Amino acid sequence: MDCWLAAVERDPSAISLEQKIVNNKPAGYDDACFNSVGGPDVGFESAACLLKNTRSPHIVAGGPQAENIFKCQLKPLNFAGPDYNGAAFDVGQQSRLAAVFSTGVCDWTLPGVGQTDAELTTFESGPGGEPLPPPPVSGP
Repeated sequence: MDCWLAAVERDPSAISLEQKIVNNKPAGYDDACFNSVGGPDVGFESAACLLKNTRSPHIVAGGPQAENIFKCQLKPLNFAGPDYNGAAFDVGQQSRLAAVFSTGVCDWTLPGVGQTDAELTTFESGPGGEPLPPPPVSGP
């Protein structure tokens, strides 16, 4: 971490601090799992990592990480499609799933029902907000 931060401080470019942090990330620095079977050289998404990220049911079902779909658009249940990663369902399982999801399943490739782009706000004066004044300037 010290090498990374020192490289950011030495960077004379006029780019943003955020971009300096990205640009000066040392090679080989990645997320790592330190409680895995077989050592720390695996990422959090590795099956060998015993530490699991917690996810909402929407994300586990394929929804976006942004969690910005409150009601999904539906598509027909399709056991032959790519949604189930090759899992095979017997006739009884298919019947039960078809009964539970009779109107369809979430199509996470589409925007949510009634979804619109977020409106940026500061909430400085409550919902709706007002623009913030210029940032303070520090002195010597």
